[in-house]
Amino acid sequence: MPVTAQRQAAFNGRLSFTSWPICWRVATLLAVQIVFSIVIIARPDIDTQLSAMFYRAGAGFPLSHDTRLRTLRWLGRAVPVTLAIFLSVLVIWRLARRQTFVTISDPVLAFMAASFALGPGLAVNAILKEYWGRSRPLATELFGGTAEFTPAWWPWGECRTNCSFVSGEASAAAVLIVFTVLCPQRYRLAMQIAVVIWMIAISLNRMAFGAHYFSDVVLGCLVTLTIVYALKALLIRAPAEA
Repeated sequence: MPVTAQRQAAFNGRLSFTSWPICWRVATLLAVQIVFSIVIIARPDIDTQLSAMFYRAGAGFPLSHDTRLRTLRWLGRAVPVTLAIFLSVLVIWRLARRQTFVTISDPVLAFMAASFALGPGLAVNAILKEYWGRSRPLATELFGGTAEFTPAWWPWGECRTNCSFVSGEASAAAVLIVFTVLCPQRYRLAMQIAVVIWMIAISLNRMAFGAHYFSDVVLGCLVTLTIVYALKALLIRAPAEA
């Protein structure tokens, strides 16, 4: 069989071997995003009421001054940045050596690096946060600021850069799910649960600081997870599934 035919057969085999369970996850995540978006657009007061739980007139968002929560916020940024740097070093090392790693296959490494680059990197921080001008809760008139409140997915707000929609730190927490592919099968569920708990903690922390609405953190996670599982369907064989 010619080399090109062998490669095509291997690629088709990879897709057929992994596509159904992963594609159902992607389809489910997309459906959840659509339903959630419809609800939150129809009921934008859900966002404002949940943010109001953390707001105190005259004091703003007092939990933003809590030392423990500020430490959590620092970890929410430092952990994914450190891991992204680590993955970048691995990719550069792999390309320079032209030899595969013993413990991480090329498809797994490509999947992990692409998830960071296309999820938190491109979709969230480069596109949504820069071009959907939603002002952060603490910047709006509802919570002591001057900007007008705008609902989720409304791209014509007053924010000019690094805006509220969607949450970059919630996205960065969600993308950590990629590391479950490195776990032995018996530990994988525990790792997934740990990542979900981390996602919830970081998301609530951003809301408590008045930096994001409920829809910002939820959609930040959902968009990222959709990209992650779509990439898995293309790059990872079934035994490495999370």
